[in-house]
Amino acid sequence: MAKELFDFKAFQALKYAEYKKQHAKTAVVKKAKAGLVFTKYNLGSKKKIAVFIPFLKWDEADKAYKALKKDKSIHLVKWTSLVKATQGKGEITLEIKKGGLTADVIVEELNELFDKTIKLKLNVTGTSEDASEIDTNTELEPETKTEPNNNTDDTLEEETELSTLGDLKSAFQEAKKIYDQVAKVDSSKKPKVILSAWNKIEELMPQLETFISSSDKDKQVEAAKKINEAAKTIQSKLQPHIDKIRAKQGEKSNSNLDTLTSGISNKAAQLLSKYKDQIESIEGLAEKLQNISQIA
Repeated sequence: MAKELFDFKAFQALKYAEYKKQHAKTAVVKKAKAGLVFTKYNLGSKKKIAVFIPFLKWDEADKAYKALKKDKSIHLVKWTSLVKATQGKGEITLEIKKGGLTADVIVEELNELFDKTIKLKLNVTGTSEDASEIDTNTELEPETKTEPNNNTDDTLEEETELSTLGDLKSAFQEAKKIYDQVAKVDSSKKPKVILSAWNKIEELMPQLETFISSSDKDKQVEAAKKINEAAKTIQSKLQPHIDKIRAKQGEKSNSNLDTLTSGISNKAAQLLSKYKDQIESIEGLAEKLQNISQIA
């Protein structure tokens, strides 16, 4: 009886702890002849992580890859690699055969998993045979359904989706680009540019802190910490300017309040003078208008 195709649906439903027990144990990976590499993959409640799926036979991995290419709801080809696995003493070499990932990306994304969980030194070689067929610009991410999470006993699972390191880098570059414009714009436009840069940094900081405290990838955490330090540097340089802008905004608000108060007071005095007889006929109204006219 022919072996059934790999069950991607059941695999994606695994908790991360279950994935490590079933697919990322040293003994399991050491028997692999081939495998699939996924990046930006949603596994259980873990979002946009990298995983390695080991296969005992090349044909099984190849069939699974072909099924994935036909059905983009499984995962995008640009974030997938079909690899041949060669075992060595305390190490494994993954040779890229097909898919959209490069050797550098696979090493960066999977190095920590192999080092800390699988406990094998990871080497990656080769290039994709079908890279030219993959349109990384138009291949869209499939829609995913959000289902309620009823797990209460797995503290290793993340309950919220974190920003990726790439997202954080892009957000910082956008903020820095605005900050760099401060020295170039006219003085009349500086406050607006300063406030824009400040707001971008203020929005980015909590995202960086969440990523640093929640990510289990050391290299990415270090990169996020560097971004965090650079953001704090910009923040400290902007702070004196922000204080001045806010002080001026406060003075302007007080001035507007004084103008409004004076206007109300004058209007009350006019009413007292113009409609004296009518006002005096209404009990208490004259006294109230007199009090208002004396506010200024």
